[in-house]
Amino acid sequence: MKKYFLFFILITHYSFGINLDKKSNSSCETYKPIPKDIIKYIKDNVFRGYDDCKKPFLEKLKTIKEDKMIVDKDLGLSVWLNLCVNPKKIPDGHCAKCAFNTYLHIKGKTLKEAEEPGSLKFKIFGDWFYKKMGNERTISLLAKNRVVEADGEHCIKGFRNKVAFQLIKYSKKDDAMLVSVGAGTHWFTAYNDGERIWFLDSQTGQGFNVYGDTIDPDEIIEAFPINVEDIDYYNKIIYPEIKKSK
Repeated sequence: MKKYFLFFILITHYSFGINLDKKSNSSCETYKPIPKDIIKYIKDNVFRGYDDCKKPFLEKLKTIKEDKMIVDKDLGLSVWLNLCVNPKKIPDGHCAKCAFNTYLHIKGKTLKEAEEPGSLKFKIFGDWFYKKMGNERTISLLAKNRVVEADGEHCIKGFRNKVAFQLIKYSKKDDAMLVSVGAGTHWFTAYNDGERIWFLDSQTGQGFNVYGDTIDPDEIIEAFPINVEDIDYYNKIIYPEIKKSK
């Protein structure tokens, strides 16, 4: 049986936000909506329809890396993923499935639209996913594996850099990671390309999405590897059950 390593990151106590500007006039970033010109550029020049969703992840990554018009690379790739994973622009309720579909895509699977929250299909996934990610063993491991403290850092960019630096140490090239904000309040995906960490929120189309304009001085991020034969179980048992449900 194949084995994958899934990195689970817990970020606690946030409320909302991330800077999406190319430049900031202040020392700390504040939340702003995704610029419409970036969405339009991706739609007009990068994403031309559903067939582009079927392109392998590394091809998408290469396209964004090489496009000099896209300054915020995480944002550009997140917008593309969002058009495939959450085309109906559902604002909330299925972030875990969006992040998980993106994780599977990085691992070689075709990128698929996430099941809608409240549907039987999403319930089948959620019952499995939250049992695996929210069990007592997971919580116990998190309590023993503190790896980052904000330590007075109050700017989102600075905190993002600390998170990225730590994840580089915890992962290797081509590793995918799930990121949990507020003990599972929100989920997105991270990826190590061998040079840096990419933060990809395919539900919202944002990059590093911490749900807060500022950082609590006592903020903690915890990370640990989970040996996930569970991915095989999902592919063989859970996904076929989702497909056959109405």
